[in-house]
Amino acid sequence: ILWLMGNQGSGKSFIAQTTQCFFGNFKFYISISSTQKGLGYRASALKDVLLLIDDYKKRLVPDLKGFMQFLQQTYDRTSRDRANKDGSLKENALRSKGLILVTGEEPTEDEASTVARMMIVNCESKQDTVLGERVNENRHLYCGFTPQFIHYAYNLDRAWIKQVYLEYTELFNIDVKDEHENTLRISQNLAHNMTSFRFVMDMLVLKGVIDPMVKDQYIREHIQNLKIIRTTILDHVNTQKGSEIFLNTLRDLLSDWKHFYIENLPEDDERMEDRRNAKPLGFYRETDPNYIYINPGQSYSEVCALLQKSSNYSQSKSKVGRELHSDGHIPDGQFDASRGSLYTKQVLGPDKRKHHMWVIRRESLGLAGHMRDVNAQPKPRQI
Repeated sequence: ILWLMGNQGSGKSFIAQTTQCFFGNFKFYISISSTQKGLGYRASALKDVLLLIDDYKKRLVPDLKGFMQFLQQTYDRTSRDRANKDGSLKENALRSKGLILVTGEEPTEDEASTVARMMIVNCESKQDTVLGERVNENRHLYCGFTPQFIHYAYNLDRAWIKQVYLEYTELFNIDVKDEHENTLRISQNLAHNMTSFRFVMDMLVLKGVIDPMVKDQYIREHIQNLKIIRTTILDHVNTQKGSEIFLNTLRDLLSDWKHFYIENLPEDDERMEDRRNAKPLGFYRETDPNYIYINPGQSYSEVCALLQKSSNYSQSKSKVGRELHSDGHIPDGQFDASRGSLYTKQVLGPDKRKHHMWVIRRESLGLAGHMRDVNAQPKPRQI
């Protein structure tokens, strides 16, 4: 999935329509306001070509969750199967059979795994109107390039293609310390793109279009460009991780100290009278000063209630717990092995009862030993 990101007038729609010309002489695009079923029919009909969805805006999407599902199914080549009466499967008219290109000022939000399936390209470069006119004059010829490349690629040794792909996957993954599955997916997407670019350059050299020295220069430049794209994608993935969204929202809730608080937190003692009607979201223990014990059910419920006012938070409680651990907010040894999938630990609370809690690093909640201003006014409950 290719996502062209840029402000209005950045030329992203021009680039998108030009890219579509490599698959045919297209003069249309799909509106972002289309339903999930409408997008599915289009993506199924345009087999092996590029479907352009122009000008993504979150407020224009009739079913944001359905749009996320459409993008993921397109990438994974999956869909919901239906059976005939004899047990055979019906031909699914909603299965995506082509490629997807979306333009928008920002990529979609609240789902890191969806963002990781994209190649996000920032279209903020300076526009060359002279070159743009040349493209307009000749782009009706671009569809002739693609079949030539397909013919060239079919005659390559498959083992050689796989070797090149694996080398590029290692190249884009080697200097990224994060071992999350999304990071590997991003590296694989970039490797697919780089492998294709490499063999396109080889074909152009073979046909005498470019010099071998120029080919090597273009390959080096493209690798650098893809590393920039990788940084952009990783930045968006990290901000859309379920754990980061959860922690950021939880911090906002705790800053509203007249409604929410952490029991026994020393710096909150002066506010006892002001928080008589506030809800505790967890507690602090002097025996473990580096951790805050967060109630998973209560905190997750309040985070979802706040987020649903402005977006569709689609992360499950168990997934949030898993990401809190994988991102280091819940350290190894701070959850019970028997409840490993939930990453909770049974501890004795201030009420002398046992509770299953998330043991989260204090600094992850912005409570790393500093004293908050007692006289400060509470922040409004907004994000």
